[in-house]
Amino acid sequence: GDAVCFLYLGENDDTEDDKLTCYPKDLLITYGLGYNPHRFLVIFGFVPTDMKEIWCHFVFSDDNPYSVDVSKMVFQCKDGSIPQDVWDAVLYELDPSKDIELMRHDPMAKFYAAEVLNNHVAKQLEELASLREKIDFVVDGENLDLIKMHNHFLTDAFHRVQSNLKAELGKH
Repeated sequence: GDAVCFLYLGENDDTEDDKLTCYPKDLLITYGLGYNPHRFLVIFGFVPTDMKEIWCHFVFSDDNPYSVDVSKMVFQCKDGSIPQDVWDAVLYELDPSKDIELMRHDPMAKFYAAEVLNNHVAKQLEELASLREKIDFVVDGENLDLIKMHNHFLTDAFHRVQSNLKAELGKH
């Protein structure tokens, strides 16, 4: 939800159980959904530019079984890779009657999925560019620098995704 949570994880006494966890000991602060930078800006007033992944901004049909877990409908920020969960959700949208396993290995299905995602990412980048132009006309604002940082972060992430999609489309 939309809240800051503080979790006490116990003391760090270097027992075997402690070595199995990837979390730091004592206190962990979480801001909830870690894949949606908009929430951080609007609700908490900061922009995390070190996010591992962002929501793909793709709205799938309600009956798509591959998009049920919204937290898996993400793009990787660092390298722009697209998880298989997103590919599967797009493939399902293209033809719900076909077996996903078969579609994953069908070059034409993969091409059409890449085309759909590329068009989507291009639209996201156009919207971000349009917003950037509007932001440039704002003279002063309390969160103006944060809004610019947010736009820049999303633009960079979507450009990395677009590069991967163009490479995928170039294979065909």
